[in-house]
Amino acid sequence: MYELLEQVAAFPNLILAWDTVKGRLQDQTRQSFAWHMEDHLLDLSDALLAQTYVPREAPIGYHSTSSGKKIPVPCLED
Repeated sequence: MYELLEQVAAFPNLILAWDTVKGRLQDQTRQSFAWHMEDHLLDLSDALLAQTYVPREAPIGYHSTSSGKKIPVPCLED
C-alpha cells in the first residue's frame, strides 16, 4: 500500500495532476498556485508521504453542469 502512496506523491505524478486540473481553475487561483508551484507540490508530497495530509471538510465551491446538477469543487490540493 505504501508503494502506491509513494507513486501518487512522486513529484512527476503531482506535475501530471497539476497539468490535468490547471485548465479548470480560475485565472487568479491558477496564477497564485503556479507562482510557487514547486514549493506547493513538494509540501503536498511531503504531507502525503508523512501521512499528515488532511483534505478540507467542505468544497470551496460548486460547478453547475448543463443538466443543472451541482458538482462540488474541492480545494486545489484535494
